[in-house]
Amino acid sequence: MPTLKTSLLLVGPWPAHLKDLGAVISQDLSEAFHSLQDSSFDVVALTVTSVLEKKFVDFYANLKKQNPAAQILLVAPLEFDAKQLVHLHNQYHVHRVLQSFLDPKLNDAIFSALEKAQQEKQNQNLETLIHEQNQTLLRLQEDLEQRIEKRARSLSESRHRLRVLNSRTEALRKSMLAVYQAGSMPAMEKNLNESLASVAECSWIKIVTFPQDQSFQALIKQMGSFSQLQIPLFKEQERIGSLFFMRPPNENFTREESDFLNRVAEAVTLAVIRIQKLNDSQTVKEQWETTFNSMSEPVAIISQDYELIQMNSSSKKLADGAAPVKTKCYEVLFNRTEPCPGCQLGNRYHIESIDTAPRTYDVYSQSVRLDSERKNLFFNIYHDITEKLRLEKQLLDTAKRAELGTIGSSIAHELNNPLGGIITFTQILKSETSAENALYSDLLALEQGALRCKDIIQNLLEFSRKPSYDQLQDINLVDILQKVIRLIEVKTKPAGLEIELQTSGKFLPLKADGGRLSQIFAHLLQQQVQNVLDTPALKKGKIIWKISDSNSSLIFEAFDNSPGPLWDKNVNSFSYSLVEQVLRDLAASLEIPASTSLDLKAKISFSRPVLGPKN
Repeated sequence: MPTLKTSLLLVGPWPAHLKDLGAVISQDLSEAFHSLQDSSFDVVALTVTSVLEKKFVDFYANLKKQNPAAQILLVAPLEFDAKQLVHLHNQYHVHRVLQSFLDPKLNDAIFSALEKAQQEKQNQNLETLIHEQNQTLLRLQEDLEQRIEKRARSLSESRHRLRVLNSRTEALRKSMLAVYQAGSMPAMEKNLNESLASVAECSWIKIVTFPQDQSFQALIKQMGSFSQLQIPLFKEQERIGSLFFMRPPNENFTREESDFLNRVAEAVTLAVIRIQKLNDSQTVKEQWETTFNSMSEPVAIISQDYELIQMNSSSKKLADGAAPVKTKCYEVLFNRTEPCPGCQLGNRYHIESIDTAPRTYDVYSQSVRLDSERKNLFFNIYHDITEKLRLEKQLLDTAKRAELGTIGSSIAHELNNPLGGIITFTQILKSETSAENALYSDLLALEQGALRCKDIIQNLLEFSRKPSYDQLQDINLVDILQKVIRLIEVKTKPAGLEIELQTSGKFLPLKADGGRLSQIFAHLLQQQVQNVLDTPALKKGKIIWKISDSNSSLIFEAFDNSPGPLWDKNVNSFSYSLVEQVLRDLAASLEIPASTSLDLKAKISFSRPVLGPKN
């Protein structure tokens, strides 16, 4: 026999926090049978799989035997057969069907089931009470029948009072049930009109909140079409409204009817207070959720134990792929198994994700204490500063390169003077030495080496020279590309990286700023070299530059055997945008295909007028 009195039995892998509601959690029906022997339950929640077990029939019979008012909550996934679900619903009188153990309507369903169980218990008690009263009245009736001659008039009056009492008791029961089931003022008015129609004989019933009830009363009196009974509704000492009962003008309310309707008004008062609190709480909840979710940055409320209490819509982007059963903030938001390194709840700190493309977040953590009995909660705002840090780094690198360009220009100028002397004296010695002399070949090699050094220094000066943005000149694109390749080959030759230039001619004229164009091609070639050298799997790296000529444009194409595109526009957006803007100023267009093999990495189209042949 049951010895304990609990309210809720959960069968299956339910969340442990439901124990705080007084729930008993059993893993299967066998364990639930033992719980049923020790306790009596008002609500039993279980999965559709448990219901389909053979032993559930006996379990359900024992449950209803112990507590006829017990309610069933059923967890059924969306893909479960609808016809079979309807059959189970009708067979076992299921109160509500949930989609999962973490259904957001779980708490509402539990409280609704508990309320319904209590309602049925109250109805059963009320029916028992009425039955007992009827039995008592029947005994009185039998006794009165034996004294019919002596108390005929008294018996007739008693019967009349009994009929009135029964009808009003039933009407009171129906009205109490009606106001309890109503979820709004209009619904409560409708239910009261239906439940009191045969007893109160009212034309209509109206609930008006304070202070509009005074205006409504004056309006009814002015109309003169009804005989009204106004019963004020009070919450403690505060007036919250009035309950109006209307009849035809010639039918006034008796004292007994007024007493009866005052009892109805007491139940209506409690229901009105309940609806007002429900509406207020719903409004506050909606305002909070709207404000919380409107924040553009990810925001989360976290406990001292890193339990994720709530997060806004932006935080759900961080939580993509997190398992539903995870409850820790570092599990849900950053897919970690332990607290994030550097986490300092209540302070400002930086953390980094562990994704393939790591993101850096600046976290503002503020301690919040809701009441003195609970532990502190933390309101965390996650600001993504990955792009900010990357741009700062790029700006720093740009400044370093600008400074190196200035230093390189100074060095080039310093080398030009002694190099000019070397070339001059070498040419003088070569002119004074016959070709048959053994030193002639050495002098020739010395002259060629010095001239190559001069070309390199000249290229360095051109690259370090400040561009003239408003001066366009007639240039040979082939010369520009050859100079860029010679300058970068100083780095690529020791690494065994081959750079090949394929042109449709030695002279491809173009009107542009040669300095800015050289810098663009140097930047592009450096990026290709970096991509190839950063791919250890390549046995031999190779870069091919190809130029084709048409009547109205020059087409430049860059190839290499590194995997992936030349630039990732999401990661290198600054470099890509800068190159694209410079080429746009030069009336050229840039295309970066999403290549993953030995393929085209970049394509630049130059618009140009048709020039005459080079003299």
